[in-house]
Amino acid sequence: MVSSHLSRVRTDTRWVVGLCLAASGVLGVVWAVADYNSRSWQLHIQELEVQRVALSAAAQLGAQPGREAALKFFREQLPLHFSSFGGHMAIIDAKDMIVASTSGSPFTPGDPADSVLGEAKYSGINTQTIDGQEYLIRLVAVGVTELSLAVLTPIGGEGTGLFGGEDAVGLLGALLFAAGMVMLVRPGGQRAETSGDPGLEMALLRGFLDAAAHMAGTAIASIKTGRILAVNGDLLKTFGYDYADQLVGEDVGALGPEDYADEQAALVRTALRTGSAERMAFETTKVTGETIYIDIHIRRPWPGRDYLAIIVIDTTTFQNMERELALRAEQLESKSSLLEDELERAAATAARYRSLITNAPAAIIAVDGVTQKIVEANPQAQRDLGLTHDQLVGAPMDIIDASRGLNLGEILEQAAREGVVRHSELTVPRSAGVRPKYMDVTAAYVAAGDEKLFHLILLDVSQQRETQRNMSDAYRAMQEQAHQLEEAYAKLRDAAEAKSNFLATVSHELRAPLNSIVGFTELLLDETFGSVNGKQREFLSDMSRASEHLLKLLNDVLELARVEARRIQVKPAPVGVRQLLADAVSLTRGMAADKHQRLIIRMENDDLMVTADEYRSKQILVNLVSNALKYSPADTTVTLGARLSGVEVELSVADEGPGIAPEDQERIFHEFERADRGIDSEQKGFGLGLALAKHLVELHGGRIWLNSVLGAGSVFYFTLPFFEAPAEEEDLDVPQEAVAEEAKADDEEARRRRMREPGRG
Repeated sequence: MVSSHLSRVRTDTRWVVGLCLAASGVLGVVWAVADYNSRSWQLHIQELEVQRVALSAAAQLGAQPGREAALKFFREQLPLHFSSFGGHMAIIDAKDMIVASTSGSPFTPGDPADSVLGEAKYSGINTQTIDGQEYLIRLVAVGVTELSLAVLTPIGGEGTGLFGGEDAVGLLGALLFAAGMVMLVRPGGQRAETSGDPGLEMALLRGFLDAAAHMAGTAIASIKTGRILAVNGDLLKTFGYDYADQLVGEDVGALGPEDYADEQAALVRTALRTGSAERMAFETTKVTGETIYIDIHIRRPWPGRDYLAIIVIDTTTFQNMERELALRAEQLESKSSLLEDELERAAATAARYRSLITNAPAAIIAVDGVTQKIVEANPQAQRDLGLTHDQLVGAPMDIIDASRGLNLGEILEQAAREGVVRHSELTVPRSAGVRPKYMDVTAAYVAAGDEKLFHLILLDVSQQRETQRNMSDAYRAMQEQAHQLEEAYAKLRDAAEAKSNFLATVSHELRAPLNSIVGFTELLLDETFGSVNGKQREFLSDMSRASEHLLKLLNDVLELARVEARRIQVKPAPVGVRQLLADAVSLTRGMAADKHQRLIIRMENDDLMVTADEYRSKQILVNLVSNALKYSPADTTVTLGARLSGVEVELSVADEGPGIAPEDQERIFHEFERADRGIDSEQKGFGLGLALAKHLVELHGGRIWLNSVLGAGSVFYFTLPFFEAPAEEEDLDVPQEAVAEEAKADDEEARRRRMREPGRG
């Protein structure tokens, strides 16, 4: 009796220990799976951190002014910024050689990057095993320096390695579960002892369920009937049941979703054949309708007996956590991508502005707003100030201070008050005997957080100052010359006025006796006071012609003097062009008859009219026709023409003379100028006719010119304003007596004009 009692106690102890070991093993396996997923998440977080550090460090390096400054910043400052990162960094040049690295890293300066990175350097984030340690690697370009930054961090940390990671925990859990199963399987003799005691078997089953309590939901089912025999409280809680009777007696399929009934049957068959079977991540619903996720493990703990142990692990919390982690990971990855883009844009922007500042033609200097020391200076500042970068950076602002009473300190104080000060001028002293350099300064005050900076832009305006000085000297010289020219012009004006007055006076004084000579000569030739013999008539005729010629010259001189003195005023009125040409022909017909020359008129429109002074217009035409007759050979034709040209009427006089050379065509319109050509030298005159005609045309607002070819004649043109008559005009009955009287007056005027033929220039 005692022996039987002791045997039962040992059996109970074996069952309890075996159940504890098996349950611990199950928990170990579950924890290993969860830890594996957690480690994957930690690895993803680690990748994001490597990426963030790499981009941030590259942006800081890219903001440095050039390769050497970037390397210096990498060696002195960058490790301090990322001292808590726990990884390594290295700089790689364009030839894929390691230039510099942080202490303790697997990189060795001077070695090729391939020796460490292998193929990892050709893409974004990679893993690489170096000296037995697995690393995450990120390679980033550094601005415009042709350098690359490699960032490494070891994968894992505390808890990894043997008996430290999820692999060791999973292995330990499997060993514990196996040991528990061994203890639960009793030797044959003992099984024989209990097989005949149903109460004892049920007690053992309850003990198994109690041992698994608070660790996993567990149920015992009959192999023969497929019905659930017993369940523990955790299983009831998992499926939302209140009492064990709600499950006991039900088919095993009640522990899983209906859609997986066939698969559960297959699991049972596998457990019967091999002793165990698993199916993870079932999705089912509780009796309350709530969706849950479960892992089902089926064991046949007692070979030879008709029982199955069904272990149900509720993974809903873990699944929810996994989804939440995945969502967070996706959000973090999106934020990381945005951050990466922002950092890349910031690095590109910094590189662009660095390039602009580096290549700017103006000196740019940054001054610390607190210490008043220079923190940065571009190459142009170094050239303008004659100092190196090392001499400027860290030096007090006094190194570039100026004179003229307006120093940089005052400019910076004004900039701190107003935000910006533009176009202040500084004088930078130089060595003895060399002119100082003048700088135009713009100062801006920038406050960002705790950092306060002054940005100075200095533009060398020495050349502009020199140019302004030269322009001022030239302007003063021009003013002096202008004053001298004004004085000379005043003298010339006085001289011209004196000349005009002299000519007018002389002409007036000479005209009176000449008129007397002409008049008395005509009386003698008319034999009013007695007859004259042939010799006397010849002498009197010569004297008359000479007197008339001299009178014409005096008239031209007097007219020209009056024009220059602006004493002649034209009185424009509508005048018929046909009548003007006809009057000019009438007044010069006698001169043409002497050389058997012909005068003809050609007009496109006989109704053309001009707005002009009739007397002065005739004077212009008579001068041009007289010149044409004078300089044309005998038996030639002089043609007068007119045509409408826009708002002007173009009048012309064409001859068949010897023509005028191109170099003389402008000169002959000046006073006392004549063309020295062939027979021209035989003609008498002072060269006043064309000059007078030019002045009279210009008084009408017109212009005069000529076309001439040597040996082919000349054509003189001038314009007068066109007058357009009203559409309907009232007919005026003019008495015939008035017409006859006007004709008589014209004949008398023609006689007088013949005595005053103008000379040709």
